[in-house]
Amino acid sequence: MRFYLNELSITGLPVVPQLLEKEVRLFVKRCIMMKKLGFKELRSHIYPLNVELAPGVLLANWVTDRSSGDREIKSKFKSLGLNAPLFHESEADLTAENEWSNFFFKDQKAFGIAAAYLSDSIVISFATHEDWSLPQIHPVTRQFFNVDKGSIDNEELSVKNVSTFGHLLENRGHCLERSKKFFSLGDWRPGDDPLPNKDITNGTFRVSSFYKFFNTLDRQRKLSEAQIMGHKVAGLNNYSYDKGLSKLNTTNNHIREIFVSNNLKGKKTYLSIDVEKAAFEVCDFQGVHQKEILFDGSENGGQKLDHSIRLKK
Repeated sequence: MRFYLNELSITGLPVVPQLLEKEVRLFVKRCIMMKKLGFKELRSHIYPLNVELAPGVLLANWVTDRSSGDREIKSKFKSLGLNAPLFHESEADLTAENEWSNFFFKDQKAFGIAAAYLSDSIVISFATHEDWSLPQIHPVTRQFFNVDKGSIDNEELSVKNVSTFGHLLENRGHCLERSKKFFSLGDWRPGDDPLPNKDITNGTFRVSSFYKFFNTLDRQRKLSEAQIMGHKVAGLNNYSYDKGLSKLNTTNNHIREIFVSNNLKGKKTYLSIDVEKAAFEVCDFQGVHQKEILFDGSENGGQKLDHSIRLKK
């Protein structure tokens, strides 16, 4: 998935080197968080490294400067692909190119904002102005030819925006929906990879933080929180809750919450929430237990046949 640079937000960056360095580092860290949410590629109206942060100072200068900044952060930033322009020549025709140029924000052409809207994606901004201080940019004006009127009309739009870490959390739901659209069920073999979207899951739901929180709870609260998180993780990883199987396998002493994989080819896999540990029991197409995994996808135990599930009465 792609997200897009709001080139309009570059105006207003501080020219004082220390402040510029701080702002760029925060921007790059937000880009890295976007990658954890499944947005693997940053696109821009111009090649991102050629973005002029201040007079005579390119983003490339910061990335390649070995005397300052965090090398690990810079390396992760470069791993985003940093591709330009907004679309490859093979993807675009004249009509599409015209459409990119028909978006405006306060009378300025807004290429990155246009790309995010047309792709149902998100724009990332430097926190340089109050215009970018909200998790969505509004109003964005789109000009179009009204066939009925025979004239140019305007419509006002809103575009998802990230210029703070808080915006990442507020736009998390949109990120989840985008992730589901881009995942190919046809290629998925759940027996080999039970949680195919675990990177997105971990970034979106902050699973490591969840376990720190989970371990502080009393037993009754743990049961509830494990079920809530288990449903979220299973859903994002292309499983559907099976009410019938859950009821069939639930006893007075053991609550079962069971999910079935939605893969299009191959054999099904079943996940059953272990509410005591906040984990999944992974069972094969016959309901035979294979292993236990945590919500972040890491293995937490081997096969235990007494953890298998019934598929029929």
